[in-house]
Amino acid sequence: MLEARDVRAGFGRLEVLHGVSIGVPDGGAVAILGPNGAGKSTLLKVLARQLPILSGELVLAGRSYGAEDATWAARHGIALVPQTENVFRDLSVRENLRLSAMRRADGAAASEEALARLPELAARGDQLAGSLSGGERQMLAIAAALLLQPRLLLLDEPTTGLAPKAAEATAETIAAATRAGTAVLWVVEQMHELALRRVQHAYVMEAGQVQFEGAPQELMENGRLERMLLHRA
Repeated sequence: MLEARDVRAGFGRLEVLHGVSIGVPDGGAVAILGPNGAGKSTLLKVLARQLPILSGELVLAGRSYGAEDATWAARHGIALVPQTENVFRDLSVRENLRLSAMRRADGAAASEEALARLPELAARGDQLAGSLSGGERQMLAIAAALLLQPRLLLLDEPTTGLAPKAAEATAETIAAATRAGTAVLWVVEQMHELALRRVQHAYVMEAGQVQFEGAPQELMENGRLERMLLHRA
């Protein structure tokens, strides 16, 4: 459904991605792991067309879109949930959801249904989003993004810094989205197994390049992932 082919990109003259190739199947879940500074977040911004590419190709459903902008990507079903600043803090929980659903004919009903599916937030629809815990904001951000009915959900470290219970709840929200048919590309820096148990394919990036591609089970066996991240592979 989505492919990045030998993509080079960065910020101005600073190249961060050095020939990255990845793929996300329609309705599938894929994880990208790697240390801080590996280029994972940069890749998501490139896929969402928030950053230009220097060379290579981006393909969505068979169409090359590397020359398109972020508005085009959003209109064609790509939704990016950044790690921080991912909700409108001065709006209520309910207002955040309704804002995402405003272009839908069933927007009001859909936003209320989304709120009802968030047990931690269902009774706090009128509470300001900025007063929520980190885990609650992540779940709200993901729910708001899903109201856009994306084909592909790009998640930038959605469980980093969360308590184990909040991280597990967030991971289950992501898994439910995949089961409902939304393709997910999940960037992971911490709690690797939490993500690897819920995806069908995984990549490991380091220094702007893909160092591994394969089944999640391969990374979880015999401490392979730990050795890769500690440069002992």
